[in-house]
Amino acid sequence: MSLAFALVAAAVLAYAGGAKLFDPTMTAGALRAMGVPASEWLVRVGAAAEVALAVAAVVWGGGALWALVGLSYTLFAGFVVLALASGRPIGSCGCFGRVDIPPTWLHVVVNASLGAVASIEALEELSRATR
Repeated sequence: MSLAFALVAAAVLAYAGGAKLFDPTMTAGALRAMGVPASEWLVRVGAAAEVALAVAAVVWGGGALWALVGLSYTLFAGFVVLALASGRPIGSCGCFGRVDIPPTWLHVVVNASLGAVASIEALEELSRATR
């Protein structure tokens, strides 16, 4: 059952990475607003890694790949917490293209949940591999 939810997490990660790969400006702006030096080129590299990770987790599976999917969501949730706590005006991360959706606590909950789902799948796959 957790695989179905993990596949949704991978699909969202691939979509978000694709959106940032196509147009990295909003993500670069959000990172710079938080004091992280980010170029559009660097955002595209990270976005390509997100897409590749999501596809690899779906195609090959395995505990390590699903753990990395979970880690990516957990790190993003942490970034949003820092952004919200900073009080800085942060625009959209660009995960859904040019739609301006500034970070909220709902982003934290959704990303933490998707991270948990992928992490549970990682644990289940590792458990199956050791049987």
